[in-house]
Amino acid sequence: MLINNKAFNGTTFHFDINRKLGLYAGNTSCFTTFRPVQFPSEDIIYRFLHLLFKLSICCFMCGTFTQYTADIFDDFEGAILFVALTDNPLLRLIFQKHDIYIDRFNINEFDFLLTGIIPGYDMFQYVVSCKNFSMLFLIIGINTSQFCNPLSNVDFVHFMWDNYRRFNFKKYAITLLPSTTPSLPQMLCLQYYRAKSDGWKDYGNCDDCVQENIRNLRSLSHCRQPDICCSCNICKRQPPSLVHLATHVLLNYTLTLEQFKLTADITHHQYMYAVRSGRVAISNLLPPEYPCIRLWFRCQQQDSTYRFHRDCPGLGKWHSEIECEYDPFEEVFSDVIHLKDQLWCNHCERGLFFPKTCTIHSEVQLEEEEEEEEEED
Repeated sequence: MLINNKAFNGTTFHFDINRKLGLYAGNTSCFTTFRPVQFPSEDIIYRFLHLLFKLSICCFMCGTFTQYTADIFDDFEGAILFVALTDNPLLRLIFQKHDIYIDRFNINEFDFLLTGIIPGYDMFQYVVSCKNFSMLFLIIGINTSQFCNPLSNVDFVHFMWDNYRRFNFKKYAITLLPSTTPSLPQMLCLQYYRAKSDGWKDYGNCDDCVQENIRNLRSLSHCRQPDICCSCNICKRQPPSLVHLATHVLLNYTLTLEQFKLTADITHHQYMYAVRSGRVAISNLLPPEYPCIRLWFRCQQQDSTYRFHRDCPGLGKWHSEIECEYDPFEEVFSDVIHLKDQLWCNHCERGLFFPKTCTIHSEVQLEEEEEEEEEED
């Protein structure tokens, strides 16, 4: 399975969190951790991940179980295990690459019972049990462009966060961090540096996805009124800690600035730093729809220069969009740099020019618009 038409390239090796920061680069932008509030069957979870670690399988765990340990949800249904697909013989068994399906098998002390298959994707649902422990796992295979092993576990987490996980509250993961010492690898509970500050914010700019997530997760969270100052662990927003921000800035704008790319998470100050550095390719600094810029925002008055994302705090009603064409690209840089109030959100200082990237709901919306036009004709 490819993510955004990309395969995971396991190039970053993390040995321990105290190693010199300059020794690693690659897909990882930063890593910060959280302290589990509750962690049922912690010992068995560690043994399960350690078993996969010893078998040279690059993977990490997420899903409602991980968010339950972080005190985001009140309950959990199961866990998701992302696995980097390699030529490991054990992965052929887990992902049913044989002529016939094997419904039940065991790997050391852990029993696997196949309960579901998603056709066309490397997604298999298993009930994994060990003694009195039993948990539902959705195991998802991700293609790799180069051979990788557990040394790339942390890098794998951030690759999936950057390319697959759109909602910040989903950006919690559990994996094992390799060590240079003979001791056992460390269990690392990772969270995205803005996980607690952006809540339900969707970088795909899709209101339908937000509402769908709220509906699906109400059974696991006490969130009931997200639009009316809800105080649940998803809706309430806390500013990122100083440590998280410092780590993010150091790894993105000091050590790996050459890999900078203008995304929906980039602020105006960060963009200015990248432009002035002279170390970033021009193609990575252009807005997503260049040579066109379309803005989605709300403001207090039609001609107001103070504009906000529709899900950021700020006064004003929603306006659909404003569009303009640019040629040559120097004009784009001039406006994106100098027209901060018009092109960047006045609350979070992130760009207003990122289109709706949810392909499913975009197609549905397009069909509805076409039907409305036919009815009018």
